[in-house]
Amino acid sequence: MCRLMAYLGPTVTVADVVVRPSRSIIKQSYDARERRNDSSLPFHLGYGNLNGDGFGIGWFPPASACKAVADPTPCVFTSITPAWNNENLNRLATKLESGVIFAHVRAAYPGMPVSEQNCHPFQWGRYLFMHNGVVAGFMQIRRRLLAELSDAAYNAVQSFHSDSAVSFALFLNHLPDLHVQHPPDVLLQAIQKTIATIGRIQSEAGVARSDVSLLNFVVSDGRTLIATRYVSNSDESPASLYYAEGSDYEREQLAGEVSRKFSEAARALHGQEGMEGVAGARSRPVTEEGDYHLAYSEKGSRVCLIASEPVTSAANDWVEVPANNAVVVCREKGGILNILLSPLAGPVARQEEVARCLEAVSHTVGFGGEAAGAAGGQQQHRHCHHFHPAGQFPLGRAASVPSLPRPDSQHSGLGDGPADSTDSGAVAHGGIPCSPMKFDGAGGGRGSRLAGSGGRSAAMTSVGEDDRLTGHSGAVMSLACANGLLFSGGTDASIKVWSLAGSRCIATLDGHRGPIRKLEIVGGRLLSAGAKFVRVWSLSEGFPCQAALQVADLRGSVKAIAATGGMLYVGGQSCQVTAYKLSSNLLDGSYSPTVSATGQVDGTTAGGAGDASRGAASAPTPVVPPSPPNNLNGAGRICGGVSQLRKGSATDGMVQACGGSSQETIRAMVGGAQTPDAASDPQHSHCGSITALAVCGPYVFSASTDSTVRVWRAGSLEFVRALRGHRGSVLALYGGPGIVLSGGRDHLIRVWDVETLVCRRTLGGHTDDILSLSGVSVSVPQPDLAQLISPGSPRSPTAQIIAGISPVGQPLASPSGTEGGAMPPGSPRSGLDRALLFVSASADGTVRLWSAKCYSCLRVFHTRATGPQPPVMSCAITDSITVAGMPDGLIRLWRTEDMSAGALSALLGLSDCGPEGSHHGGNGAAAALAAAGPPDSCSPKPPAAKKLRLQLPGSTEAARDGTAGEGGRPHRPSLLSAAAVTGAAVPSISVPRLERELEKALKAFIRVKTVSADPSMREECFRGAKFLLRLLESIGCEAKLAQPVEDANPVVLGRLVTDPAKPTICFYGHYDVQPAMEDGWKYDPFEMHSEDGWLYGRGTTDNKGPVLAFVYALRELLEDCKAGGTCLPCNIVFLVEGEEENGSTGFREAVQQNLRWFEGTRLVVISNTLWVGERLPCITYGMRGMISLSVEVRGPARDLHSGNEGGVFTEPLADLSKVLASLVDSHNNILVPGFYANVRPNMLAAALKRLEGSREFSLDGYKQHLGVAQLTAGRSEQDLLNARWCQPSLSVVDVRVGTTEEQSNVAHYRFGPTRFSVIPKAAVGKISIRYVPDQDASQLVELLTAHMNHEFAKLRSPNTLSVQVHSIGDWWEAPPDSPFMRMAERALEKEWGVQPLLVREGGTMPVASSLQKMLGAPALLLPMGQASDCPHLANERIRRLNLLRGKNVVKNLLVEVGRAAQQAQQVPGQAQKPANGAR
Repeated sequence: MCRLMAYLGPTVTVADVVVRPSRSIIKQSYDARERRNDSSLPFHLGYGNLNGDGFGIGWFPPASACKAVADPTPCVFTSITPAWNNENLNRLATKLESGVIFAHVRAAYPGMPVSEQNCHPFQWGRYLFMHNGVVAGFMQIRRRLLAELSDAAYNAVQSFHSDSAVSFALFLNHLPDLHVQHPPDVLLQAIQKTIATIGRIQSEAGVARSDVSLLNFVVSDGRTLIATRYVSNSDESPASLYYAEGSDYEREQLAGEVSRKFSEAARALHGQEGMEGVAGARSRPVTEEGDYHLAYSEKGSRVCLIASEPVTSAANDWVEVPANNAVVVCREKGGILNILLSPLAGPVARQEEVARCLEAVSHTVGFGGEAAGAAGGQQQHRHCHHFHPAGQFPLGRAASVPSLPRPDSQHSGLGDGPADSTDSGAVAHGGIPCSPMKFDGAGGGRGSRLAGSGGRSAAMTSVGEDDRLTGHSGAVMSLACANGLLFSGGTDASIKVWSLAGSRCIATLDGHRGPIRKLEIVGGRLLSAGAKFVRVWSLSEGFPCQAALQVADLRGSVKAIAATGGMLYVGGQSCQVTAYKLSSNLLDGSYSPTVSATGQVDGTTAGGAGDASRGAASAPTPVVPPSPPNNLNGAGRICGGVSQLRKGSATDGMVQACGGSSQETIRAMVGGAQTPDAASDPQHSHCGSITALAVCGPYVFSASTDSTVRVWRAGSLEFVRALRGHRGSVLALYGGPGIVLSGGRDHLIRVWDVETLVCRRTLGGHTDDILSLSGVSVSVPQPDLAQLISPGSPRSPTAQIIAGISPVGQPLASPSGTEGGAMPPGSPRSGLDRALLFVSASADGTVRLWSAKCYSCLRVFHTRATGPQPPVMSCAITDSITVAGMPDGLIRLWRTEDMSAGALSALLGLSDCGPEGSHHGGNGAAAALAAAGPPDSCSPKPPAAKKLRLQLPGSTEAARDGTAGEGGRPHRPSLLSAAAVTGAAVPSISVPRLERELEKALKAFIRVKTVSADPSMREECFRGAKFLLRLLESIGCEAKLAQPVEDANPVVLGRLVTDPAKPTICFYGHYDVQPAMEDGWKYDPFEMHSEDGWLYGRGTTDNKGPVLAFVYALRELLEDCKAGGTCLPCNIVFLVEGEEENGSTGFREAVQQNLRWFEGTRLVVISNTLWVGERLPCITYGMRGMISLSVEVRGPARDLHSGNEGGVFTEPLADLSKVLASLVDSHNNILVPGFYANVRPNMLAAALKRLEGSREFSLDGYKQHLGVAQLTAGRSEQDLLNARWCQPSLSVVDVRVGTTEEQSNVAHYRFGPTRFSVIPKAAVGKISIRYVPDQDASQLVELLTAHMNHEFAKLRSPNTLSVQVHSIGDWWEAPPDSPFMRMAERALEKEWGVQPLLVREGGTMPVASSLQKMLGAPALLLPMGQASDCPHLANERIRRLNLLRGKNVVKNLLVEVGRAAQQAQQVPGQAQKPANGAR
């Protein structure tokens, strides 16, 4: 049997398709050894020459940029020599490049003349043609076939002895015009007529039915490719034919293996180690043999392979072409391929349906005869992602695309078309609208209108995301949300589970062997579709896999699923919708997996991330089978291990296939699909792959690449109607209450009414393919919306609506609830379901948020500000967050709770439904930004009218990312337990408006470069001070700037006194930051970015984030007071300096000159430290002091040359080195006599009580964090912490040449070629001392000075030594059991749910002890950031969760202090005195 293959896609070398693949058709033919000697024939005919019957390749030249019109004529190279040893083929294949390649290896029948004239492929004009099979009785009917030909077709016959050549001429004969390029439907009709003509003439000539015709034709004009698989007798088996599709065709990158194979082949062929000296290209393709694979990185195919046997090793990639069907591969816009299946015989209505679909698909590109060009559709690039600006399209989609003539009945919606078909109207000019447009007159269907991108007014545009999640290594193809969790599936075959509250991955689910096409949540279970399987995951601890259902076989992979009412609906490359009944225990939460002694769930790796898990033997649940082998190159190895296969396993069929034909092997490896409970009628099924499914009301809706949406009756899958209107593939569906949305390659979203199945609205705005749709709905309770009462009432209808918000996908049922998410009567979801919002993701790089009431676009999210926009592959939405999956594996999140609240208000008739202004920023932040400088496009705007705020029900607390839970362990989310509380869908985490304002304000604050150490940033620092000043004024504070030192940055003072009888709390912070000159920043350090829940930027944790957290804590308390809640429990004073990172110049003077602002201060709160670890909150109760000093050694009067004067005098730098070396030993013990005197013992006791067993600190983790091999101090965690926190230290932090005065001259301290020959006249060493309670700084300075003078005297050096003290900062300590410390503990425990750790710090904060002395009030150090926040370093960050919860902790602390003051006033005679007794 002949072998053939065809490639259609981006330009590649011919060698990558024909010669180099390890499963190329050349290698397949060689390995098959099918030719045998036939002794009955003469020697020259019967000799079994292996592959001696010839071969051929054909290709279309790629479009050239230097040619005005591409050459449409293909090229052919044929030979009658064996392909496996043809040097000319090897040379050509490595040099030729094309986007359409044919290859054929012939096996001639006995007696057939063999010449290059009848070698495949054949070429005439713009067409390439090849054939695998035989025309039965060809010699008997040849003259009759030739008689059918026109003169032009007759002259195209290249060999009258070849049935294939005559068949090609018949095809040409059935074309209307041989000199123009025809659309795919015309080419398909020609190939159908060709096969029909052969069959008719065989019947007329009396060819016996037992003589079987095998007509596997492949034909292409450079733009369209058609391959047939036909057998004339249905009782016989057709010749094998497969196709595979993907986004790219790639070589496996296995450098080591390729190199090894190369060397081995070279030795075998030439007896030498390498290829050096080998002439030409002989054997080079052979030695470069490797595996190739198809990549899947987008929703659509750019590559299609047609082959008689698979030419890549992944069996799951290949789809068997059904018998007596044709595969039609045509190009859509942007290099995307569309693959449709068409019957070659049978009912005329089905063939007309295929032609109608082809017309809708192919004419989105437009056919302009010769202008289109045969090679015009080929791409000039090899990559799978192609971004193009709006309105600019490849493949010649110009504005002059001719309009399509259509029957008048198709313009009228239902009109006079088929009773089972609905057409929503044609797109004007038959092309793709690239901008919002409006239908008029006959241009739109009846009852259909096109809404512009912005509805009644322009939609707001947002650039960049609020947060991003990283973790996938491939494109994120599917998303699903429920109960504060996000599930994402990617082309890396993994499913990741994310906490939306914490913006972090909490689990990774593995098991699939292909891209995750679709995720669906139903009945408390997650369903995932990938390759041939649908897996069912339990949404419980560890997310174990409960079942793996094989729902596809060689007919194609799964691309879409939908589930409801206990039924699973599946669609994919088979073009059919199938239905499977799911066991009730898979959906109702009663399933209990078997747990082994090792803690694994039925073979699944612990944590639910294994390949599979099987249910208990007694449960009627589908057993999770082992994944079948997918590598065709390993088929031989499988045959050798028959005894190890269990009966009935997925590989059981391989036993039967071992030693059989390759077709049987492939079928056995892929396995058989489970028998469905229902399947769609093939006569009404789609013509192309099913891309999306949605269940709505009594119907199942399916979208396909054939441009239609088809409607089936749920359960039975009885065909109802085909919905038409899209031009090109339909890629996305969303089913909401009463409506179904569809989107596709025509850039349009169509809104279909479920009851009448007509198109209600067409939405424009996107400028490229609609890749994903999602939505969120609410349940409107009965009886009447007019009976709304206060939204704050827990029993009000509004509260019920808010509680009934449905997440993406089906709502979760309670463990004892009904199937499919149906709610019991009286539940919050009982009543009328109404769509609230829906979201669309597009290849134009935008995500659009739409109102479901009036279909207006509320907001447009752009992923980039400039440059090409990457396509958005998938999207999802909750009541507060919009999510988008990207091709680079990123997940982008936008917080849209303001849009949800506005849409809910519009739904209830409380406001208009048009686009609203952003709530982000609020009045205060807007005023602060205005004061900071000219507004920019990212400045927050004042809020619109008051709207309902979506609050988080208490039942969802289990789904929050608590980070810390009971016993210090994180809370584990349980969707089932959360749903069981209300018996309804639980909304995802809702972020209040002020928290959004806080984040927006911090973003603007980070943008102000308040670097106090840089004189050039003085104006920026002043802008930062004004920002805070206006922000404090916006919340009602009396505020001012204090600048006692002219060249220093001002101190911001603010005071809010509501009741003089209440206690006053002073908050200290600083708005200046360190420079950001370090290498390794992920992002612009002065442009805040969010990734995986962390906010990156200079100042996020030190100290702008905590400063704003305190401001917004106060603001929330003030708003709660206005709403009737808790009023401000304390008076507040803000003290924010701008020189903390630069010596605090002028700070003390500013405080002393404004002491009246601090009258009545009872407590100073400082948040400028960090947690000891990553999980548990902390309170700092002690810090070391710091002494900064320098020691200088001076020698000669000037620098001297080392060549002329070296070795003749005592050098200052050598003296300094010896003195510094005498300060500490190799174990960091300080050698200064008396240095350890007065160190207070047992300072670590309070910290150790809670640190032990917390797992927040470890020696190994600390060493890894420092990047050192070993530590000099600490044989245990206790010893190490004692050395860091409770013992003094001495560090040499810098050594420089030159005098102290010269150190300020940066140009003096330089390196260069001359520096190595200069002996400095002086050298300065800088020393940092950290000292602890109860040491005295002045005494330590005296001891150190005496020691260094002593050591210097021992050197007997003529040089001089001097010591200079630069600064002294006192140590600070607070009693761990003081009243204020206990209040802080309660505030933290209320927010985090765990008892906080008590820690000390080795660093120094002189301001704590200074403020205690100046204000006479104790200080409380309340850290917000984690140990990994990197203050002063590259990639400084703070976790969003820490920032927001830190704000809440401040609120709790103010309430605690206010409550304690009230209780103290109620006790007669109790004195008002500081409660801390700090030292």
